[in-house]
Amino acid sequence: MVTIRAAAKLLRTLGTADPAPPPPSTLLGDWYATIVRKRHRHVVLAIAGTTLLPVVVPAREIKTLVPRLTAGLVEVLRSLEVPAADIACEIAAMAEWRIAKTDDRSTVGVLMNLAQQLEFYIEDVPDLDELTLSLKLADTPITARDLIPVPATCELFGVERPAYWRRSH
Repeated sequence: MVTIRAAAKLLRTLGTADPAPPPPSTLLGDWYATIVRKRHRHVVLAIAGTTLLPVVVPAREIKTLVPRLTAGLVEVLRSLEVPAADIACEIAAMAEWRIAKTDDRSTVGVLMNLAQQLEFYIEDVPDLDELTLSLKLADTPITARDLIPVPATCELFGVERPAYWRRSH
């Protein structure tokens, strides 16, 4: 069970919010999401409540957001060298989901800061794919939580930081 906690702009598109969703059964926790619209590209940015791991997916067909979010998460976790069995467990736990309002101002603040950074990436290099955008954002130090999403996620899943990350840090 997981809840997509949508910012106001995205929530209007998604529809009715569950007023009291159950707690998450996933390691990454609930997901906080917003829509980012640039002239030529509309994407949804979602971050995991636990490690703030970002996942960027196209905003088209918004009603299929959750399946696309889980598919994007699989790609990001594979890039972080999380074992396939652990990825499968996380995705299975996300099979049941709810939509709700955001409930944590600090996490929403992080989401909005990353959304602004995402806008700059899209503006500067418009042809970056969603996985590359997700990984670029995942390398951002989150000073409010004193963490960086890549090492925090790797630690959560009990894996070493990926080779590409170790070489660049």
